[in-house]
Amino acid sequence: MIDKTAPPAILCISGLDPSGGAGIQADITAIQRLKCHSLPIITSLTDQDTRNVKSCHPVNAEILKAQLATIMDDCQPAAIKLGLIDHIDTIGVIAEFLAEHPSIPVIADPVLGASGGYNFSGDDLVDAYCQRLLSLCTILTPNIKELHRLAPSTDDESAAKQLAERGCKQILVTRGDDSDELVTNTLYTSNGLLTQWQWPRLPGIFHGSGCTLASAIAAYVGLGYHIEEACFRGQQYTQQALSGAYRIGQGQLVPNR
Repeated sequence: MIDKTAPPAILCISGLDPSGGAGIQADITAIQRLKCHSLPIITSLTDQDTRNVKSCHPVNAEILKAQLATIMDDCQPAAIKLGLIDHIDTIGVIAEFLAEHPSIPVIADPVLGASGGYNFSGDDLVDAYCQRLLSLCTILTPNIKELHRLAPSTDDESAAKQLAERGCKQILVTRGDDSDELVTNTLYTSNGLLTQWQWPRLPGIFHGSGCTLASAIAAYVGLGYHIEEACFRGQQYTQQALSGAYRIGQGQLVPNR
């Protein structure tokens, strides 16, 4: 007998990576591995490989708007995952969309730069992200560089506090780019530090680790886990994916999602 029970649907709004290591492909793979269904919306067509990004080509904002309306008319996402947003018009469309659906949790990976060095966003885009999107996010998952670009500060807690004051409910700060033996990730709320997790640092540089983490958290939120538990399980899943990473090209390792 066919099981007609549908898995939770996760709306993924992210860029396309031709190498398959990051972006929308990472979202789809992680979310489906965690027994959810992905609803992919592409924000930007990127020219990139496992080494770096060469250029980005944002999808027309009116197309995005139409796709979002069509999907929402047909499906009911349990969570929304945001990835690469590289144009102010795209921010505007997404901000309006999220404001229309305030009951759906939003997990946002603020992709501001590629690990290969490419800069996705100028100061105007960062300002627009902070002004229009932060207050609509349930969880923000910046790495340490992204955190201090969104909220320049002398320490992580002050930066996270700035983001919380702008309305972001939880901020999971990741430190995978540090050189410490252990990777310490910290979850902040408007009340300050909530909890920390530490993970063994794995050898290598990974392509799409941030996408994997945010997508996994979105899946666990969609499955009904509390925010703190979803963050823990998302990190656990990402750690496992990174431990099995493989080399598909000449650059960074791709997580085995």
